[in-house]
Amino acid sequence: MIWRIYAHVPYLQERSQPHHDMIKWIGRLIRKFLFIGRFSVVLPASAPVVLFHEGGRDILDQTVLRETDYTLFEPGLKRCPIALTVIVPAVVACFQLIFQEISRGPGNRLTIRRCLSYGYTLACMRLMRPTVVITFVHNSSVYWWLSRNLDGVHFIQIANAIDVPRNVTTDPVGPGNPEGLISTPVAYFLGQHDVDLYHEYGHQIDRMIAVGSVRADCYRARATPVARDFDICLISQWSFGKGPSWRLWSEIRLSMDIVASLLKRYVAERRLRLCVVLRSNDAAEIRYVKELFGPACEAFPRVDLFDSYRLIDRSDVVVSFSSSIAYEAYSWGKKVLTCNPLKLTAYRIPIAPECSADTEDYAEFRTKLDELRGLDQVRYQSRTEASQRYLVEYNPDRPSFEVIRAELHAALATCAMVDK
Repeated sequence: MIWRIYAHVPYLQERSQPHHDMIKWIGRLIRKFLFIGRFSVVLPASAPVVLFHEGGRDILDQTVLRETDYTLFEPGLKRCPIALTVIVPAVVACFQLIFQEISRGPGNRLTIRRCLSYGYTLACMRLMRPTVVITFVHNSSVYWWLSRNLDGVHFIQIANAIDVPRNVTTDPVGPGNPEGLISTPVAYFLGQHDVDLYHEYGHQIDRMIAVGSVRADCYRARATPVARDFDICLISQWSFGKGPSWRLWSEIRLSMDIVASLLKRYVAERRLRLCVVLRSNDAAEIRYVKELFGPACEAFPRVDLFDSYRLIDRSDVVVSFSSSIAYEAYSWGKKVLTCNPLKLTAYRIPIAPECSADTEDYAEFRTKLDELRGLDQVRYQSRTEASQRYLVEYNPDRPSFEVIRAELHAALATCAMVDK
């Protein structure tokens, strides 16, 4: 029945995979139903708070959700268990979405695949009846859609990184935002820069709050003084392009190759100590860094949440293409040099001129880095303070996670009063 509707309503096929991919996907779904390990008699345990997506759970457990009763829900038919108790309401919700899309006529709307996934998610949430739904994944179209279609629930979205024009303008068209616009009630961002960026492109977010980085603030709240044993710390954004994101990663990879080659020459000339914060623990990345820099640098795999920040604290200057971690360090006064050698406008961030070297020319790069390293901390702070706070809010007296936690508990308290 579903396949017939899909085949005869062309506009439901827009932005979806070819027919053979749809058949493969339905086949995987059937296998999932037949696979006993995926069955669950009941949904995940109900709780006042639902964490939507597992991403960031480790950091939220220590901060926003500390001592809070919550349950985890992984959306999407690929990952969430098939709960028998939700099958009937999920089927009803899916068919309601399908026929709703048919009645709307042509246009950028939901595909059949999304109708199935979102209908199931909506049915699950209705049965779980949370008071608050919170997520640390800030590019989830199913979350955006749910936040506009599940009544009586307080939604909180937390950004896990700084945004660049590329992220804000190329997010896929999602349900509830047919023109590619993000629509959600509340979103917390790292800084006013992100708020202005989302305003500029007309996204429909009711409340946008510049609050800072939850991950960075958690580290700074616990950090102890460390010895500076490296002159420069390079933030790796290494990746081989795979799948539909190959173009994105090829741009970053080429930029990183140029930055790394400039830095390799600089470190050799100045005889400096260099460390590299790896993007992953991928053996290929470690091999790439060691082959490029040789024994002149130390590459550190990630062992825990805060390894990257510790290495930054152990270094005098941070060099990066366009990394959120670098901008977070910039917000608390660390010397940072960003280098966008290809001048890609999609990755432009308005950092202070003293901290930007958008060039492929080694002489220019060397001059910029020499001037930055030679700038005393007081003068550096006076020149960069305004842009530091604009990019990433940082208030050690009121860290971001405490602000978000206060909103979370206020929503729970309001619901408790209404129930009484």
